[in-house]
Amino acid sequence: MRNLRRPALATVVLLASRRVWPLEPLNAPHTQVYVNTFHSIHDEDCRSKLGLAKWDDEAEELWSQLFGLMSGRCGGDGIDFTIFFRSLGDLEPPGTEDGAANSLAAVRAAAIGGMDGWPSEHVTAWKEWTGRYWARVAKEERASGAGLEARRREMARVNPKYILRNWMAVEAYEAAARGDSSVIDDIMRVRGPTRRRT
Repeated sequence: MRNLRRPALATVVLLASRRVWPLEPLNAPHTQVYVNTFHSIHDEDCRSKLGLAKWDDEAEELWSQLFGLMSGRCGGDGIDFTIFFRSLGDLEPPGTEDGAANSLAAVRAAAIGGMDGWPSEHVTAWKEWTGRYWARVAKEERASGAGLEARRREMARVNPKYILRNWMAVEAYEAAARGDSSVIDDIMRVRGPTRRRT
């Protein structure tokens, strides 16, 4: 109780004075620290989701272009982001024997409803992006050997194989409300906190 007395007294004094205290000068340094920290963590997350070695203007441009494609150039049904990133990490680079036909494999795997009905300009835009992406991966020496394996491990670590979908959660809630925990047990078996998802 003693710990709360001083903040409460200060609040009463401030409110009783009816003076308008400028909060912006007090918040500005803290706000900037938050913004800088947010951007630093966000950039690192984006870098690792793409499996890149470093984050720079070129990487940021790749990320921005990718989200432009994912939000507006993926046919009529859209794309599953989780499946896309996971598939991208599993691919062989185009310069390899297994990767020669893989330029759109991650997109095909994640396209909701398939890519057959996509406008040709959407497919072309994705081909262009994957070309730029693989060129960057190759430039960073992450397209073969130890670099490729490091890229795959990192992408598998940050891009989950399974995520809890809303419809799964609804089923689990409804079953739990009926006293049936088997759906939650099934979800935890796949998604449990101690199970590796790679």
